[in-house]
Amino acid sequence: MRIFSVLVSGLAICTLVPLLRSQDTHVVATILELSGPVYLQMAGGGELKLDARKDKGRVLSGDVTLRCGPGGTARIQTLTDVRTIREADNRVFLGELQLQKSTSLEEKYGKVLEELRNYGLPGASRGGERATGIYSPSDQSAVRLNKFQIRWIPLENNAPVFLSLETTSGKHLWASDQLNGAGGKPSAVIEIAARKALEDEQSGRGASTFSLVLREVSGVRRSVTFSLLSQKNEEEVSRALGEWEQTSDPLFRTIGRAYVLRHARLMAETAEEYEDALKLAPGSITLLNAAIDANEKSGNTARANELKKALAGTK
Repeated sequence: MRIFSVLVSGLAICTLVPLLRSQDTHVVATILELSGPVYLQMAGGGELKLDARKDKGRVLSGDVTLRCGPGGTARIQTLTDVRTIREADNRVFLGELQLQKSTSLEEKYGKVLEELRNYGLPGASRGGERATGIYSPSDQSAVRLNKFQIRWIPLENNAPVFLSLETTSGKHLWASDQLNGAGGKPSAVIEIAARKALEDEQSGRGASTFSLVLREVSGVRRSVTFSLLSQKNEEEVSRALGEWEQTSDPLFRTIGRAYVLRHARLMAETAEEYEDALKLAPGSITLLNAAIDANEKSGNTARANELKKALAGTK
């Protein structure tokens, strides 16, 4: 499996250089924190007063201006560093920001912010693979062995279910005893046994693509297909996640980690990461859109619907 790479070897801090020409609509920053009156002016448009709750995580392009009113501050993550804008700065045109020279960071952060912005655009993709009710592992996704867990949308009426693992060629690997389908997950002991079956198959140079099957006693059968990352790809993902741990702001760190996980097709983990981001910025329109997308792509339609209601409440 080809895993994307956004690794950065170092943070060279050199002289300050202009980032963009005026009227450039490329993303240049995201809002980390707002306090007091802060205003956003789009190119050729009027001013919009920003909301400290809803606009946290909002992605900004190079054709906008920020202005802080009396006592107002805006802390933003640019493509290379964190800046704080205050009333004394007057109007700050983001297209003329002077940034610390670091081409590698500009590329890395730019990709993350561009994707984050796209979640809320009209016509943005929603949903993922076929709806099965199983969202971890997600259908047509990848899984890190040590992060393997089984989750499904709880069934009504305490319907009994059985779980099983098999290779996509039909080789049986493991099966559980009867479980309560309303629980939405097995016990830790059962999950460990399932993980061990995957580990044994992988270590024996067996299959790398598997099916998790959830079967109801009524005969209804649900399944998802997933693949295990190789040790090499796991190490690459771990390195990329580790580099984001060096990011000072916890919100942007979480957004960056979600980007890494998404591009490694670790969809269940991506959804969890955006849930963590929402804990840091509850009510953020940008992050609600991102979390909805991640949960729908993972197959957790129940959680996605909850988030859609929360998003509707921000209008």
